[in-house]
Amino acid sequence: MTKLINSRIVALLIGFWIAYCLGVKAYDGAIVLLAVYLFALYENKKAANSSQDPTQVATND
Repeated sequence: MTKLINSRIVALLIGFWIAYCLGVKAYDGAIVLLAVYLFALYENKKAANSSQDPTQVATND
């Protein structure tokens, strides 16, 4: 999943789809796509940071 989220091709495709949604004035679709993608990036980065530091205690945020 990490490679898929960090893929430039996926980011490009999602960017094109968001631009298309904005072009046809489907703002709710563009916002949902952007929010889901940004949330996936955030979760991926959080998981990567916690796996790099083995001395850090896991917390439930």
